Parts: sequence; C-alpha cells; structure tokens
Amino acid sequence: ERRPHDPNKTFQPGDFEKFFKEVLDEVQILIRNGVNPDAFRAALQRILEENPEISRESVKAIEKQGSDVLLTLQVPEGTDKAKVERDWDTGYQAGLKAGREAGRLEAETRRADDIKEIALLIAQKPINVEASAVSDSRAMQGSDQSQNFNVKGDFNINAQNSVVSLRDISGQVTSQINQLGGADAQTRLKALLTQLQTAIEAEPALAEDDKTKALEQVKTLAEAGHAPTEGKMQKVAKRAMTMIKGITTGLTETTQLVEVCNQLLPAIALLFGL
Repeated sequence: ERRPHDPNKTFQPGDFEKFFKEVLDEVQILIRNGVNPDAFRAALQRILEENPEISRESVKAIEKQGSDVLLTLQVPEGTDKAKVERDWDTGYQAGLKAGREAGRLEAETRRADDIKEIALLIAQKPINVEASAVSDSRAMQGSDQSQNFNVKGDFNINAQNSVVSLRDISGQVTSQINQLGGADAQTRLKALLTQLQTAIEAEPALAEDDKTKALEQVKTLAEAGHAPTEGKMQKVAKRAMTMIKGITTGLTETTQLVEVCNQLLPAIALLFGL
C-alpha cells in the first residue's frame, strides 16, 4: 500500500523513518500449524540465553494468522536477526522433542494421579450409602423376588451436592476472572482467560465433565493471577495449564479448542514468567 495513503501527499523529511523504523527493529517469526506451549517456552528461553539484549518484555505481539501464529519481537538496533531466528528454531525443535517425551510420561502417570485424587477425597469426607431396590410385585405374581438392602456407615453421598454443573463452574470462573486487578499484566491475563473460557464452553468435541474440569483449571489460573510472579503461584499456574493440555489431549490438532490453547497458553505462561 502507498504511504501516505492520500496520493496528493508526499513524504516530508524524516517521515519515512517514523513510518518504518519500528519495523526495522523487529524480528518476526512465523510458527506454522499453531503453537506448542512447551516448545514455545523452550524456544523463548534459548533466545533469552543466547541474546542477553532480548528480554521477555521484548515479546511485542503473538497474532493468529490463519492456522499459523506470528510472533513479533522488539530487538535493539544492529541485532543479528538471522541468529535470533536460528536460536528460536533450535529451541523450538528441542522443546517439541522434550514435550513428546513428557507427554508420554504424563499419560502413564495421569491415571495413577486420578486414583490418588479420588482416594484423597474419600479420605477427607466420610461416606454413607443408603440404597433400596424393590421389585414390582405385580410383575412377579407368585414369586418372592423383592430385594431390600441398606448399607450404612460414616458415609453420605448426595448426588446433587457432589456434582458441580457446567453452568455453576462457568459462573464461578467468570466471577474469579473479573476479580483480577487493573494492572497491565492482570488486564492482559483477564482477556486471555476470558477467551480460553469461551473456547472451552463452546467446544462441541469436549464432553461436559471435561469442560467442567478444564474450567476449574481456568478458575485456578485466575486465582493465581493475583500474584503471577510469586513462586507458589507460578507452580499452581503451570500445573493448571498442564491439566488443560491433558484434558485436550484426545482432540485432534485441527479442533478449535486445541488451536485456541496453542495460541493462548504460551501467552498466559509469559504473564506468569514461565
């Protein structure tokens, strides 16, 4: 496109630099087919280690371009941009390899973790099960088929209270996100978590109980967002993002939620300094 846009105008002295100097001080990297969060973090870490003049604050934008993602880094004048991109590619490939190995180990341990969590819940709350089953005597003429049984103890299961509905957790997540403060990082986190919540709720390929679990992790991220740079909150946030990735593992890469997670989770990780 022509600059200035008006064909009757021309550049005045110094105008060209004002328009284009910012572009010259940027490195743009196209990440094809979405973003792998683990590989993204590994690539960014390698750039920071190999290029001391670049910091996390140098990340200017992460934009979706169709099925790809465009990363824009602000760099000092005179930076070897080719080296920066090579460092990124090396780190990204290393992150992909490490992520595949971690994913395999995570899949092996996830079932054991689920069992431990159930056991912990049982240990924390005593259970009382009371049930009765009686056959229809009208359908069993001349036959004593009725059965009654009671199992009593220090237990009490109430289905209405033990199951959190999707609507309930959605309202809790919205409320928790809205409690984030007005600081720049929290404002950006609020926007990212809102997008993530919307994508989870709208994903038709995700079962309702999985949506509930994923939204609980979004709520956890919002709670941790009140102190995103504290070590404890960083660990909480990292675990929550790992859980979200685990929940979406069974979905195909072209699923809308997977694409959204590939775009948003790296940006959320950056706000937590991960």
